[in-house]
Formats: sequence, C-alpha cells, structure tokens
Amino acid sequence: MDYHTFCQKFNICGLNEQQEAAVRRVNGATLLLAVPGSGKTTVIVARTGYLMYVAGVKPENILTITYTRAAAKEMKERFLSFTGQQYTPVTFGTFHAFFYQILKQTYHFNASSILKESDKRKMMKNILHHIPEDLKNEPCMLLNSIDKNGEVNQDMMQRLISEISKVKNLGLAASDYESTVCTSALFAFIYEQYSHIAAHNNKLDFDDMVILCLELLKAKPSVLHLWQKRYSYILIDEFQDISPSQYEVIRLLADTHHNLFIVGDDDQSIYGFRGSRPQLMLDFARY
Repeated sequence: MDYHTFCQKFNICGLNEQQEAAVRRVNGATLLLAVPGSGKTTVIVARTGYLMYVAGVKPENILTITYTRAAAKEMKERFLSFTGQQYTPVTFGTFHAFFYQILKQTYHFNASSILKESDKRKMMKNILHHIPEDLKNEPCMLLNSIDKNGEVNQDMMQRLISEISKVKNLGLAASDYESTVCTSALFAFIYEQYSHIAAHNNKLDFDDMVILCLELLKAKPSVLHLWQKRYSYILIDEFQDISPSQYEVIRLLADTHHNLFIVGDDDQSIYGFRGSRPQLMLDFARY
C-alpha cells in the first residue's frame, strides 16, 4: 500500500506538512516537539498505522509508551478506531506496565509483588515510630508534623514518599540527597529502612521496577537482545516527563535499531517531583 492509498483508506488526508513528515518518518531517532492541541495523538496513531500498512513493520514489533493507564487506553482505542480493528498486536502501555512485563518474564513476578500505596503508608508509619533517639535531636518539618498521639501528617508523609521516589529515579545515594522535610541523616535512615522492609517482604514499588529492569538489561545481554529484537520500533508520548533511569532503559532497548520516536513539550513537564528531566528530551539529538 502506498502513502496516498493509506491516507484515503484511513481518512487522514487533512494532515499538515509537519504532521505528514512525522507520520512518514520510518527509520532513525526522531524528536517531535508538539504543543497541546497540535494533533500529537493523531500523529502517533497515524504513524503506527503507517509503519504497519506502508512500511511493512510487523505490529508485534511496535511498542508505544505513555505515562498513565488512561492515556495508554485512549491511545489504543484511538488506534483500533483508526484501523477498524477489534484487536491489535501493537503494544500500548505505560512505562511501569512495560517494565513489569520484562521483570515478570525473567523473575516471574506477579501482582502481589507490587507495593500498594496503602502498604507504603503503613511501612512509613512504622518506620517513623521507630526512629533512633539520636536522630530526633535536630527537629525538622517531618518530626514536627507528628502529633502527640504519634500520628504523622499525611501530606508530610506523601512528600517523604515522593522524595524516596525521586532519589531512586535520579539514581542517587540516599546519603547524597538533601531532603526538604528532614535532616540528611534521618532521610538516609528512613530510606534504608524502607528498602530493607520491602526487600525482606519480597515487595517492590514502581520505582524499583525501573531500577531492577535497568540492572537486569545491563547484566544479562541475552535478555536485552530478546527485547531489542522484539521491539524494533519504539514510540514514546509525553517524553518531557521521562526520568534518567527510564531513559537509560529506553536507550538500551533502542540501541540496536535506533528507531526511537519521541513526542513531547518541554513546557508541560509535570513529574519533576519524582525526578523527570525535560532536559533529557532537549538533549535528545546529542544522545
């Protein structure tokens, strides 16, 4: 099928010059800067169809990633509506869902292995109730938020959980991180206890998935090759919200074919609290 026939069949003759260029870009690394309302979802959906119907790429070799389950579901539904299909072997999912599949296949994880938000809060509450006396000497926002009954302010607890997430996503040592809610020594203690309890109970959070996945792909070339071979074309939406750890995983996966198509808007980053770095997108050409 040629491009003209493709456009007529799927009714996409209204694309502008820039959108058409993005859709028809098949091989190589591509950065598409797209502001809200510029039709980026249409471009991603149409490009996925173009890869299949014009370029002859097998649908099972295409991976499309975004950040939320709702966005991934919408993307998949848009694609099915676009192609008139009931099912597609194209993978549409979130970063964490994709990383989970890699870990599940290698380590046989299941849903019970993942820490729920309620589990995190219970763990954190228990840790904060057992802080060594020597770490209580220097008052801080976190300790000051604990009332006389030992209850921890929920907003403060969430800030602490977010900081633990940020440290993991940035690949930092807890001792090198300057917390905004407590002393460095107290944060290092909490981080160590959180990690120890999770590991002891064979649990991992979403951030652990990224770290463990990165370690796995670096340590086992055979596993890396398997996933590189499976997904020869990778498309990522909202790339401005990617974290350094997530980016390293994607770089490894795309290292064989280099067919990485990213879409983002550096003015729309919303995940800075957990370590996202819009600069990674702006430096894409250099990387």
